[in-house]
Amino acid sequence: MSRVSLAVGKGKDGEASCGISINGMYYVQSVTLDHPDFFTGTVEIQVGKDAQWTEETWGSITPVESSNIIGRVQFKNGTFTGDVSITVSPMTAAQSEAAQKQNQRQVVPQGKYTVAQISEAIQGIMTQKRSALGLSETDNLLSGDELIYAGSSATDWLPIGLSRCGVEDDYDAYLAALQTYVEQKYREPDKLDRVKATEWHRISLAVLACGGDPTHFGKDESGNDINLIADGVYDRGKTVDIGAQGLNGWLWGLITLDSMKYNIPAGSSYTRTEMIKRILSFPAPGRRIQPALCTGQHRRSGHHGHGDTGPCAVLPKFDLQREGPGGQGTGLFVRIAAGHRRLPQLGHTELRVRIADHRVAVLHRR
Repeated sequence: MSRVSLAVGKGKDGEASCGISINGMYYVQSVTLDHPDFFTGTVEIQVGKDAQWTEETWGSITPVESSNIIGRVQFKNGTFTGDVSITVSPMTAAQSEAAQKQNQRQVVPQGKYTVAQISEAIQGIMTQKRSALGLSETDNLLSGDELIYAGSSATDWLPIGLSRCGVEDDYDAYLAALQTYVEQKYREPDKLDRVKATEWHRISLAVLACGGDPTHFGKDESGNDINLIADGVYDRGKTVDIGAQGLNGWLWGLITLDSMKYNIPAGSSYTRTEMIKRILSFPAPGRRIQPALCTGQHRRSGHHGHGDTGPCAVLPKFDLQREGPGGQGTGLFVRIAAGHRRLPQLGHTELRVRIADHRVAVLHRR
């Protein structure tokens, strides 16, 4: 196809930009994705002023000073290889600026606790931990028994937590102890564990927290680099299915994969999209049903899966959601590129859609 374009309109005054999540990856800055695992072409994400342009003639883009559009996603020159889930988080200009400065991948609303209260709680936890280990205020927490048991769930979360809180400590010592443990375990038939993929996930996160590289973490008995990300996540299926542990294996696998946006080589056991699909396949109370937006012989206000809406083999499922004030689906519309090989009868078409009761309703077509 030549192009599929989605635009996000303002839901209320004050909205100037938005965060856009595609299949769980969150963006607050304009970016172009080349060949993501769900699309063979390029995906252009535009937020704020970058999304404010008009196209009077197909392919001729003209920036505009004032627009109701606060975000766009365009899929260009490719075909879909998986379903696409999109979530939109509207932001004011101040919120957008703050998010971009901090390079955040998510927008966190004002919570129940202040930063000062959280910092006080962190200091209290560290004081208690030092007391339990018999350490003074000047001693490193990553020392003594903590190094002896590196690689266990009892200790690996400590460097992860310390690193996330910006606490100075002896991360090099823990990293060395962790590498020794991993190299020893890799000489055993089951390596880190026979079933639990989360051993790879937790240790990978601990390695990252200590400043190491889990894709090159020591040597196995043959002298090859140990790649914890490959062995524990995208190629885990070559040994034992990552889902043998249930939902936990899939969830922590995805968290680990996204911790540094690791690429998945062709021919791997799982793609990122497959992992997300498996996670969503687990029943959860109140989980949103992902609707499908089909482009066929739409009725004026028909619902996909309800009535004669025609075939839906052309586009993948689009789960369009709007978070925050304004209600779900406000200001979202889909534009299908002219000259679509499979949809010549549609030509240059705009479909305005709304999310309601877990269904996509086509409100307008022209």
